[in-house]
Amino acid sequence: MKIAKVLFPSACVVVGACLAVAALDLAFRWYESHHLIHNLEDLPGPFNLQELGYHHHGQPVPRNKTAETFRILSLGDSFAHSVTTSENTYAAMLEAALNETVASRPQGARSVEVINLGVPSVSFPEYLKQGRHWSPLLEHDAVVLNIYAGNDFHEARDVPLSTAVRERLNVQVGLGTHIPRTHLLRFMDYLAAFVKSGTIQPPKVMDAPSDYDPVLIGEMDAETYRMVMLIAARRYAPALHEEFQPSLAWCREAMRFLAEEARQGRVVRILVSPPHFWHDPHWLQEVQQAPEFAGQQLDPDLPAVLVRQLAAAEGLDPDVVLDLQSALQQRAAAGETLYLGTNSHWTVAGNAVAADVLERAFAPVLAAWPGKAAFSASQLGLAAAARAVQ
Repeated sequence: MKIAKVLFPSACVVVGACLAVAALDLAFRWYESHHLIHNLEDLPGPFNLQELGYHHHGQPVPRNKTAETFRILSLGDSFAHSVTTSENTYAAMLEAALNETVASRPQGARSVEVINLGVPSVSFPEYLKQGRHWSPLLEHDAVVLNIYAGNDFHEARDVPLSTAVRERLNVQVGLGTHIPRTHLLRFMDYLAAFVKSGTIQPPKVMDAPSDYDPVLIGEMDAETYRMVMLIAARRYAPALHEEFQPSLAWCREAMRFLAEEARQGRVVRILVSPPHFWHDPHWLQEVQQAPEFAGQQLDPDLPAVLVRQLAAAEGLDPDVVLDLQSALQQRAAAGETLYLGTNSHWTVAGNAVAADVLERAFAPVLAAWPGKAAFSASQLGLAAAARAVQ
C-alpha cells in the first residue's frame, strides 16, 4: 500500500506532464500553421518574390498582367536562381534584351516580363511543384524550364514516381518551411534549429566582384569539386543509362506539364545546361581519367537527346529543347570564363550565354504578338502530330 501511495502520485505527475507537453505541442502546431507557414494560394498578390525566397529582379508581381505585356515564367534550379546579383541572372538579362527588341517595333508587345522562379538544390519533382503551383496564380504567355544535366537526373533517380507525388502540391512559404521535421514534438524542431544556428560556422564564401551575391557563392575544395564533377559526368555515360530510368520518368512528367502549358496557348522552351567539366580542360581531364569512366566514351549530347525524345513523346516539338553545350563551348573557346571557380555555377558571362540563346528563341515569337489572335502551334512548341488536333 505504501508503494502504491508513492507510485500513484508519481504516475499522475508523469501523465500530467506528458499531457501538458502534448497540449503545448498542439498549441504550437496551431500557431505555426497560422503564423509561421502560409499557403501562397491564400495570398491575394502582388507577390513579393524576394521575400518568398526567389531571386527575382523586379517589383512585386501581380496575378494578372496588362494586355500588352508578354510574361515568361522561368523555372529551374540554382542555375535559374543564379549566384549573381538578381540583375545579372539570365532571367533579368533576357527581359532586358527582349524589352529592347520590342521597344523598336511599331506594334506587338510593349513590354516583356521574365519572372525568375528558380529554386536552388531541386530537380524534376520540384519543377513540377513550382510549375503547377505558379501557372494558375500568375497570368503568363510562356514557360522556360532549365534542366541542369549535371545533377537533375542524379537527384531524381531515388524519388519514387507515385500518383500522390505527381499531384499538384501547394507551395508554402514562411519560417516554418525551412525547419526540418525530425522530432516527434514540432516545437523541438524549432529549438534544435535555434541551437544549431548558434553553433554552425557561416559558410565560406569566395571573394567576388559586386556582380555576385556573396551569400550564394560558397566554394568547394578541389577534391570535393572533383567528386561533384564525377557525379555530373554519370548522366553522359551511355553505359549507365539504366541507372537513370526513374529520373527519366520524372523528366517525362515535366515534359507532360509543359505540353499541357503549350496546349493552353503558352509558348514553351527548354534549356539543357551542361556541367563545368565540358568547358574546362582541367576538369574534363579529371573526369576522363577517373577509374569509373575507364574505357567509356562520354557523350556530350546524351542528356539533350533524351530530353528531346521525352518531349516528343508528350507531343512537344523536339526543337523547343535548346542545348547550351555548343553556345557555351564557343564562348569558352573565345577565352570567356563561364563557370565560377569551384562553385559549379555560371558567371555573369555564363548567364549571358543562356540569355542570348533564349532571346534568339523568343524573338520570332514576339515579332507578331499580339497582332495575331493566338500563337501558332509551331510557335507554342507543339509537334506536328499535336498541331493537327489544335
